[in-house]
Amino acid sequence: RMRPVRLAFLLALAGTTYLVANSLFANNVVTDTVAPIAAAINAEAADPVRLVHNTLANAVAVSQPGVLIRTGTVFITDTIVAGYGVAITGGGVEDFNLFFNNGANVVGAASGGHSFTADPRFVDPAGGDYHLKPGSPAINAGVNVGLTTDIDRDPRPIGAGVAIREPDVAVVGARD
Repeated sequence: RMRPVRLAFLLALAGTTYLVANSLFANNVVTDTVAPIAAAINAEAADPVRLVHNTLANAVAVSQPGVLIRTGTVFITDTIVAGYGVAITGGGVEDFNLFFNNGANVVGAASGGHSFTADPRFVDPAGGDYHLKPGSPAINAGVNVGLTTDIDRDPRPIGAGVAIREPDVAVVGARD
């Protein structure tokens, strides 16, 4: 008998070159499946995939990985990954990312050595607001990847440095 599979991941990448930027993957859960599958991003790409300035987060931690790289090379930069069994698993390269509340941060991917673990200080994750509060350790901790606007289409970078997943602070708050 076939069991229904409810897939809550938001992005499956296969085939060609992709740039995923300024995106929010929040509170995704995968249920009723025995296959390894990510709660946010599954990558099976022949060409490079770039994930930059994204937030993958769950208000309540889940057991699935945030990013599952099955084939191809995925470059993950300036991204917050919070609340997964494993933040990033499979072949790939990650650097300048912030990890929080994951069972493991990186399994099988190469690290550039600039990522770190800290509370990103989201405004209201339970209410779905994943903007950064003032004083977030993600502010000015990223690297310039050439993007000129943030998720709210505001100019970036703001201030002296590049934030990991701008906007630097909540839209309702003051900018640094």
